Amino acid sequence: MVVLEKRPSYLGKKRDAFTSDMNEKYGKGNWDFAWKVGDDYWPFKKAIFLYEGAYFVEMLHEFDFWNGVLQEYSECYDNNVSNVASGLDYSKQESESNHYQDIAVRRCMLLLGLKFGDSSKPLMWTRHNSEDDGSYLSPGRIKFHRPDLIEQPELTGWWESGSVESFWQSGKHLRIKEKASEKHL
Repeated sequence: MVVLEKRPSYLGKKRDAFTSDMNEKYGKGNWDFAWKVGDDYWPFKKAIFLYEGAYFVEMLHEFDFWNGVLQEYSECYDNNVSNVASGLDYSKQESESNHYQDIAVRRCMLLLGLKFGDSSKPLMWTRHNSEDDGSYLSPGRIKFHRPDLIEQPELTGWWESGSVESFWQSGKHLRIKEKASEKHL
């Protein structure tokens, strides 16, 4: 694999168009993303554990707070209530943009023995701009537990400096299989 210096940053609702463009340019299955962690590049399945780890550290350090807050909600979601059906599986991305924080929250709750309230409670929206307690679980607000691993220069966007989202977007690189045509590189 050849890692390009191109850092695509936040794709959001442009994810599908970006995927289509990369499939056309490099060939379907001939590219992916890798996250720069120190001097190495990690695939999604490895890098997502660092993303999730920041949620674990936050929830562990503020256990009593989150134990109380989470009981006020029946579940959490990011960009669509359909996100709830993803459960603990990061590969279940059913909406127009990726949603990882809701899955990270559920997985960390499981590890910490935390539970949501009963089904009569409202859903928690974990978006940066939500007006309830869920906004504090936005990846743009949760501090990344290993700031030394955020690639520099840190990219900027809707997220706060030093956040989980900063780690995710700043470290994300385009990776092309070595057999890709030289004209593409």
